Amino acid sequence: MARRTDLDILKGYGMLNVVLVHMHFADATLNRYAAALLPAFFVVTGILYKSGRTPKELFLRRLPVMMVPYFVFGILYLAVATITALPDTAILIKGLKTLLIFPTRGPVGESTLWFLPVMLLSSVMYCALDNVCKTEKTLTAAVLAVGFSAILFCFVTRLEVPWGIAHSMTFVMFLHLGVLLERHSVLDRIEAAMQPHRILATIAMIVVPIVVVVVLLNFNGTVNMRRMLWGIVPVTFTCSVAGCIWMLLVARMFDRLHGFKYIKAWLIGIGVTSVAYMCTNHPSINAGYALMDLVPAGVPVLTFEPVRLVLVFIIAVAIMSVLAEA
Repeated sequence: MARRTDLDILKGYGMLNVVLVHMHFADATLNRYAAALLPAFFVVTGILYKSGRTPKELFLRRLPVMMVPYFVFGILYLAVATITALPDTAILIKGLKTLLIFPTRGPVGESTLWFLPVMLLSSVMYCALDNVCKTEKTLTAAVLAVGFSAILFCFVTRLEVPWGIAHSMTFVMFLHLGVLLERHSVLDRIEAAMQPHRILATIAMIVVPIVVVVVLLNFNGTVNMRRMLWGIVPVTFTCSVAGCIWMLLVARMFDRLHGFKYIKAWLIGIGVTSVAYMCTNHPSINAGYALMDLVPAGVPVLTFEPVRLVLVFIIAVAIMSVLAEA
């Protein structure tokens, strides 16, 4: 099967959103917008999902792709944290526990590596449900039951469920969304409906992300996937679903545009090496802030917060690009 460049573009744009979220913008508008779109990575996994494999086959196929980077970068980050914290070795014990048991919390979890085991486990969970359920309706019902039960359990108990199990249970819903979008050609149908009404369609494509942000800001639409905080669940999920579909449509349209070849190639490159970007975004952001802290106080333009944030973003993405090509 030929590689889907539109999906690589989407993943590239998604990784830029990951950087924005982890820069901890004081601007809640931008932060909530970016966070609401991160489930798109799971939607892409669903679009590319193929039935017919057993959970064991899928697990063994994706294990090295997800878990080798997880442990390599996790151990590297832990080694650096331990060395800088000497002689206090408690961080080593806590870090190992985090790395092996609680990939969504703690010092290693802060590096966003939790995303990788959760993507692996959610795919295996979905495959198991797909093999058990005989019809699409029963599969949809099972996926919703699994996903919302995990959110409810975490909300009520406030427990840290080990190995990202609760997160994986939640994201099987977005993975199933991708399966349904691809199986029923939903995006093709939307584009066909938009074709005769290009002006209205353009307005709609501009309005959708604005509406998502406005709704999230006014209805406690908190989205923090690592901490399993979803605000008002129906509102949050509706916004995330709308945002993911919007991203897919934008990526498809941008992929078909003539020109912009350098921007396309850049986004596709990020999408292809998105695992490397995922693993290195936190250290790169920290390096960006460290470099900006070296700017003399006598250069007011570079110490102006909006300018500083833009420069940190550029530095972080540049460092990740170099590391991804290494």
